[in-house]
Amino acid sequence: MHASMKKIIQDQSKCIGCLACVGLHPELFAADETTGLAKMIDAKAEGSIYSRELDDSADVEVLPGACCGGAISMETT
Repeated sequence: MHASMKKIIQDQSKCIGCLACVGLHPELFAADETTGLAKMIDAKAEGSIYSRELDDSADVEVLPGACCGGAISMETT
């Protein structure tokens, strides 16, 4: 049986720097020292879109709703 994965997606062009994601999941997000905006750690980047896959046990469902700029979304793969 194959475990499902969660994919966290951040559109950094929508980030307003509220840093709620950093407060909730500092293992996934950090404040960029240059811009003051949140940046996903160890993520794949395609332009302003960052993504990272996590196993299904990761408790990240709150992130999309907590993001003040609507920059974070989640998919289940």
